Amino acid sequence: MWILISFKFDDNIIGHVEDAVLDDVIGKIESRFPGLVVQRGRKLDFLGMEIFFREDGKVAIGTVQFLTDMTKEFEEEAGIKLTRVYTTPAAPWLFKIKKNSKSSVPLCDKFTGYFRKYVMKTLWASKRSRPDFETTMGYLTTRMKEPTKDDWHKLVRLMSFTKATVEDVRIIGADDLHSMMTMIDSAHAVHEKDMRGHTGSVITMGTGVIDTKSSKQKMNTRSSTECEFVGTSEALPKTIYYNLFMEGQGYKTKWNILCKDNESE
Repeated sequence: MWILISFKFDDNIIGHVEDAVLDDVIGKIESRFPGLVVQRGRKLDFLGMEIFFREDGKVAIGTVQFLTDMTKEFEEEAGIKLTRVYTTPAAPWLFKIKKNSKSSVPLCDKFTGYFRKYVMKTLWASKRSRPDFETTMGYLTTRMKEPTKDDWHKLVRLMSFTKATVEDVRIIGADDLHSMMTMIDSAHAVHEKDMRGHTGSVITMGTGVIDTKSSKQKMNTRSSTECEFVGTSEALPKTIYYNLFMEGQGYKTKWNILCKDNESE
């Protein structure tokens, strides 16, 4: 049976069903690199993530402490209190750019620095434990060069939502190790500055999502149909990767569904 080893610079995570195999691998690594700090069991702290392998075979991934510290630091640096409670991380007008108003004024250098800092911090969490942030991040990361007061308000909303939902964790599970579903949707010309579309996708094996994507498309399209084709081409490489990964673990995919919503295709 395969042993899974994941590397992130000098941090590693190893998985196998037999403790003896893990002992052997860790012993060999320690013989070359003495002084290892080893965590074992169902609960692990790994690169700022709280990982919990549940009894039902599912895994919970949280960044509760990271997000708690981040929102507190944001309040202190920005000099505001995140007291308002939002039910979503962004409003329906997320992609709208206000022009010729007080909100269209560029941020000062100090708050531009704060904007970039906390967009990147939240982006890190969105890729690990909070995929519900990702659409908001897909927009805010396009505003890093010259953020405006309106962009700042959108970030404050996201930070307020984060503070109110800081205890939320991501649950991932495979109901069937031979089945996978990819759901892709694209919105045509929603980015006003360059009229590009936006792609969103999720990959699931039954419980939660194993991968997400929400980002501005890299090219302009002439119709919603063409936009959907571009979105599919952007999202499918991840599906191919996960199929190959699962096959490498000995689980060949038998049922693989692609879900789209554009009848013109």
